[in-house]
Amino acid sequence: MTTGMIFDLKGEAMGLRETIGGEVFLPEDAGYEEARLCWNRVVDQHPALIVDAASVGDVQAAIRFAHRNDLKVAVMATGHGMARGCDGGLLLLIRRMNTVTVDVAGRTAWIGGGAKFEDLLPASQAAGLAPLSGSAPHIGVVGYTLGGGYGLLLRQYGLAVDSVRSAQIVTADGEAIRVSATEHADLFWAILGGGGAFGVIVEIEMELYPAATVYGGATIYPADDAESILNAYAAWTATLPDSVSSCIQVMNLPPAPFIPEPLRGRAVVNVNACVCGDLEGAEEWVRPMRELGPSFVDMWGTFPYAESAQIYNDPRDPMPALGRGVLLSDLNPETVANLMETHGPIPQSPLLSIQIRHLGGAMARVPHEKTAIGCRRDAKYLIYMLGVPHPMATPEAILGKQSAIFEAISGHTMCPGPLNFLGEGMVKAEEIRALFDDPDFERLQSVKRSYDPHNRFPFASLGFCE
Repeated sequence: MTTGMIFDLKGEAMGLRETIGGEVFLPEDAGYEEARLCWNRVVDQHPALIVDAASVGDVQAAIRFAHRNDLKVAVMATGHGMARGCDGGLLLLIRRMNTVTVDVAGRTAWIGGGAKFEDLLPASQAAGLAPLSGSAPHIGVVGYTLGGGYGLLLRQYGLAVDSVRSAQIVTADGEAIRVSATEHADLFWAILGGGGAFGVIVEIEMELYPAATVYGGATIYPADDAESILNAYAAWTATLPDSVSSCIQVMNLPPAPFIPEPLRGRAVVNVNACVCGDLEGAEEWVRPMRELGPSFVDMWGTFPYAESAQIYNDPRDPMPALGRGVLLSDLNPETVANLMETHGPIPQSPLLSIQIRHLGGAMARVPHEKTAIGCRRDAKYLIYMLGVPHPMATPEAILGKQSAIFEAISGHTMCPGPLNFLGEGMVKAEEIRALFDDPDFERLQSVKRSYDPHNRFPFASLGFCE
């Protein structure tokens, strides 16, 4: 950007400040540094300016400003899941747009584009209902949902995208439109798993479900016999009803003060599950995975769904993280053996965790053509590998180990992903392409070119591929 362009942008930004209810930050302004930060500190973005929108009108003004000044746009709510940083563009924050309205009789909720699940859960819990949220309620509803939404109730009720009834979107020309199965149906289809490259979703309408109370928890074993525990988990998941959604994690926990004793500095295997519906037999369903030997932790119980964060205890504080995932077609002894052999000794691994989630159930019964998830619904498991860079685990070591494991299990994988599990800050166009089969990708491209012909939104999903 030339000096003249910077001067013009500053002048334009002053005019924008006077027309919106939110805030505008240029790089030299107080507040810019805080506003540009992502939750994942690996993503170090430097936008030309930041608009902290307070309303749909602010979003429309920001998009029209970007159009006049030929700026690309990235959208950020909570700062989670930024597939690529916004350098030199307009970073549009929608975190203030976090209103939530629950329709008890209709079992639906209207959710602002910047709302987190923790904004929604108290209201839905009061009505005895639950959204199809994930393991971390402090993440944004819309971003989580656009990537599919692989949550705690997916086997019983499906993916979060399956609960979406409609949305309000500000398109690349600044127009606010309503999309649903009967209004702009092509765009509605595309956002259900196709990501955020089609416009700014400022409000979403989602169905809620009767899951006021769930049974869940964790059993954490020493990792000495990790391969046997993984095989036991695979065998156990083959017996489960749809009411049980679960996960197993192989973890190399650091000797850090925030890790409680006796887990600090240990290699462990962590089994988690969430049981919904009729909870009378819930304890018996999870018992087999609680009786595999001596454990460090064995904490299970019944609690309100609004307190479901205790199942996984995902970190809330910002941190640097390198994560990548793939969808698995199976988890048999060969898959497990290849994974563990390539992983090597767990205490020496640069990876913090290898997480395997059990899929299927209601998620797999939705017709492929209904959403952009398509045939990827047929995946049986999701594996996600996460590393936190530090002097003993460099980014190169983390990414190298992830790549080696993915290669070792390639005969058992469907594709990279899903969308929100591709990683942050360095997602490649070819990884986005591999998420979708040919007909779905061509359809997504067609929708993208219809609603965003100049690729105003290049920092997410299909925007990488234009």
